[in-house]
Amino acid sequence: MKHAAFGALFAIFSGITAQADTSAVASFVFNGQRLTIHQSTEVSAAKVLQFAALPASCAGACVAPMTAARGVRTVGELDVLEFLKFSVEPGTGLMIDARPQDQRRLGFVPSSINIPVATLTTATPYRTQILEALGGRRTGAGWDFANAYELIVYDTGPGTSDAAELLSELVAVGYPASKLMFYRGGMQTWAGLGLSFAEPQS
Repeated sequence: MKHAAFGALFAIFSGITAQADTSAVASFVFNGQRLTIHQSTEVSAAKVLQFAALPASCAGACVAPMTAARGVRTVGELDVLEFLKFSVEPGTGLMIDARPQDQRRLGFVPSSINIPVATLTTATPYRTQILEALGGRRTGAGWDFANAYELIVYDTGPGTSDAAELLSELVAVGYPASKLMFYRGGMQTWAGLGLSFAEPQS
């Protein structure tokens, strides 16, 4: 399966900004472009704090669940790096950023596609287009996801629930849990480990 449906989206956010790199930990091709993830010993504390900030909508205990939805596997950074090389590059998988666009502008995992959780609710006109772009096919009143992408979904980190909510929406509409993964650490952990991330070009 090719990534053509997401080419235009990715083109908007194609600029890679890395910290002081010390070693390459993953290299892969997405949308015809070679991307390399580096890990640095010089972590930007300011960026980590930005990612760690709780959203204004937070009320009470803002802690993401360890399990996003029944049957959805929670994964770590090594799993994400393997996924980028062995699922994203051959075109069978996609990294999905579930955050609102204002949060994505702070930085994102290279090659990830932005699908804010709010765009997947039943009240939006984009829901059908998004599910079709992910490989879903309408079958009467339901959906067939037999040929859909494998997905890893992430958000800002353990203090937010955008990724868990998006995964719950996908499972509710019939997306197979076996094709879904939850990167709970999100950008907070990614940046905290010194892994390079992309930022929109100004």
